[in-house]
Amino acid sequence: MALAGPRNSGFTLLEGVVSLLILILLVAIASPRIAEYRRGSRLTSIASDFAAAVQLARSEAVKRQKIVSMCPTRSPSARSPGCSEEPNFAAWIVFEDGDGDCLPVAGAVPIRAEAAVQSGEAGHLWVRASGVCISFSTSGALRTVQDMRTADHLLVCDARGIGVPDTPGPSPAHGVLIDRNGRVSMTRQRETLRTWRVACGSS
Repeated sequence: MALAGPRNSGFTLLEGVVSLLILILLVAIASPRIAEYRRGSRLTSIASDFAAAVQLARSEAVKRQKIVSMCPTRSPSARSPGCSEEPNFAAWIVFEDGDGDCLPVAGAVPIRAEAAVQSGEAGHLWVRASGVCISFSTSGALRTVQDMRTADHLLVCDARGIGVPDTPGPSPAHGVLIDRNGRVSMTRQRETLRTWRVACGSS
């Protein structure tokens, strides 16, 4: 009676090919969700950074007992950056506003300067606001500055925009709201964001 030889416990070529195909299928299914998660995380990060900067401006106004303002800028890395006339908060500065006109004093160093959107993201991510000036009084209340549009609504978005109307779930865009008392809140409610009339994109 012949004895059975040792059984090969390794993978056959067919098993290896099937395993590889299953792996490729799983990656193909997961990739769009991973990409969407990353995009969502990036928008959340920018909105959170903006909200933190607004809260910093408000707290500094109270602490210093000086008007502190915030505006968009095109040169956040400059020693004394100026404000931009466009409501594009891809980069911003927080500064002590001596005369309350929501413009930094020439040569003054800001309290904080930050670029939220990196150069490689500029055509894919947008940080748009309802105005160009966020200014706080010594009590921490949001000020209205003459001849300046108050940026009390801000929208952080990508190519998905606010999203398709009547679609369940939150909007892919992130909204930041500053109330009259200077308090900051965030929302992803589609219908709420649509009422803000803040454009998502380069326009």
